[in-house]
Amino acid sequence: MTASVFGTSLTDAWIADIEHLKNSGGEEWNLVTTISDPSPTLVDDRVKANLDKLLLQKGKQQIDTVVNTIFPQAMLRGCQNREQFYDRYRAATSRLRRLRRNSHGTYFGRLIDFPASRNTTQSDTTNQLEEIIAKLEVQLLTGGRKRFIYQAPIYSPSNDVKMTMGFPCLSFLSFQLDQSRLCLTAMYRNQYYFARALGNFIGLARLLSFVAESTGIELGSLTVHACHAEIDDLSGREVAQLLEALLVTPVDEVAA
Repeated sequence: MTASVFGTSLTDAWIADIEHLKNSGGEEWNLVTTISDPSPTLVDDRVKANLDKLLLQKGKQQIDTVVNTIFPQAMLRGCQNREQFYDRYRAATSRLRRLRRNSHGTYFGRLIDFPASRNTTQSDTTNQLEEIIAKLEVQLLTGGRKRFIYQAPIYSPSNDVKMTMGFPCLSFLSFQLDQSRLCLTAMYRNQYYFARALGNFIGLARLLSFVAESTGIELGSLTVHACHAEIDDLSGREVAQLLEALLVTPVDEVAA
């Protein structure tokens, strides 16, 4: 079965997902969410702040921590070019991987240093993100009509074959040229919609914005396909309270 959810902004779409999952008993197979305007600047700060408070109460990572695994926006600041940005991230990789949750790597790391095999050295990895940008630039320069050849796997058979849970839940990215707009589709084998989905949405939107700005292409839609979607670690009553807090209650009034 496939369920489709649509939203204008990242936060609108995420709330619609939570409502859908609540009505579906807490989980769904093949939940496809399309955000028509995924600009990170349109994120509802009140929703984000309320969710952060609830995540903290549950001992979960806060939203920006999740965002940074996909696109580390802060590291981009002050960089003169993309290569400096990539090198800055690579320099921090050993520190990041000392954290247990990053012991197998991060999504952004897989994008800029995808391993060919388990024993691949950094000099033999592929910067998939830069390759996508280069291909798009060629299309713009030559007036080509290749619209859907811009793909990046995250799952690495040689590195991830023994893993049954955990990283990477994000499996695959596909960028598409839709007329003058750049769109992105992300495939997840599983997505936790309380603990991680909004952070993942924002991270993907920042990634899409980065590629669009690097190539001078207009920002298009973001689609997220979760092969399995679930509201994690919340009872039905807590989900109802979550929606009430997000939709109605100012952040300072969320119950402790």
